[in-house]
Amino acid sequence: TIVAVVSSTSILGITPPIQQEVGVPYTVTVSVTGDSPTGTVTVDDGAGASCNFDLPATGCDLVSTVTGPVTITASYPGDATNAASSDSTGYTIIDSGPAALEFAVQPGFGIAGGPLLPGGLVVHVVNSQGGLVTDDNTTVIQIAIATNPSGGTLSGTTSLQVVNGVADFDDLSIDLIGDGYQLEASVLSRGISAIVTLPFDVKVDQTFRDRFEAPMDDVFQDRFELLLP
Repeated sequence: TIVAVVSSTSILGITPPIQQEVGVPYTVTVSVTGDSPTGTVTVDDGAGASCNFDLPATGCDLVSTVTGPVTITASYPGDATNAASSDSTGYTIIDSGPAALEFAVQPGFGIAGGPLLPGGLVVHVVNSQGGLVTDDNTTVIQIAIATNPSGGTLSGTTSLQVVNGVADFDDLSIDLIGDGYQLEASVLSRGISAIVTLPFDVKVDQTFRDRFEAPMDDVFQDRFELLLP
């Protein structure tokens, strides 16, 4: 009977130490000792991220996709002469902070001199993984016309400081009709790239148009006919 040698797996260190930003690689260095152990070592953060390496290599780069405390575990499955072993240590994944802008709501169309529909324009500040930066209450977002097919003017609140990472531009308006308008959201102070909406059209308010076209003509025509001798 072959008795497996007791192996020892140890996490020697993590670079950078203590913490790393979400979505950014960090290196986990591992030692496996025993009777010339062979095989593949798996390293995971307990939250869905993992990497692996084949002995005699000594580590791999892990990329975590969640924030908060995680438990880094290195697991050696053993081989024909070495028993399995593992080691764990704590680590912290922090939010990367504001990394990009993202539209949560975009205009489908607009009414000339009236609202952008169906819900105005809502911009989110997101981190490197696309998550809303809910503790951001300082970023200022500016809105301007990026594509202007008719020389229209944008009015309303065009600059907002985010609240919990959200800027809700609910009173924007463009005064001239046109097809293919686009709006740009930008941040000047943090080096975050500007983003541009999908094209949308600005139209005449059909409600008022309907009220003052054919129905009015019919009314006047009936009244004038009654007055004729």
